[in-house]
Amino acid sequence: MSLPGRDDRRAKGEYGYILYGRRVAILRTVLAVCACVALFLTGLIIYHSNRNLFSIAAALGSLPAGWSAVNMVMLLRSHPCSEGAHESIEAVRGGLLIYYDLNMTSYDRSYHIAAATVLERSVCLYSEDAGIVPAECEKHVREQLALGGYSPDWTASVRGCHSWSAPAPPGA
Repeated sequence: MSLPGRDDRRAKGEYGYILYGRRVAILRTVLAVCACVALFLTGLIIYHSNRNLFSIAAALGSLPAGWSAVNMVMLLRSHPCSEGAHESIEAVRGGLLIYYDLNMTSYDRSYHIAAATVLERSVCLYSEDAGIVPAECEKHVREQLALGGYSPDWTASVRGCHSWSAPAPPGA
């Protein structure tokens, strides 16, 4: 795993966002936790007590460190779009705007979406997550569309590598 650089940045919805986000979140979390521990130990060594400004700074620093740790766990649990799926989608995308590496959460579960697009009044989603329940995900998307003020005639469909049969090899 290499360190993330400026040229590696990925925006949400861009292919590679989850993999880039993981590297950044791990690095950010390790640095934040180390800074908090260093501040606390510095105060402990200097004053031989935890009742000092260093301890207060360490406690306040634990808030962004905790946020970063939660973000890191969410990104580590996410399923990014595979390179093969990305290449296949890009080969047939035409002029469609495609978002990659998405995660949708409902009260009950998270939905890992490899790619998504909108065509007319249909939201088309592709998932490589074998545990996804397409009917539940489609229902969640329709509910979110309704909450966003879209008319009820919008549809949502989820497809994935687990629901399609592989094409026959050439010459078979």
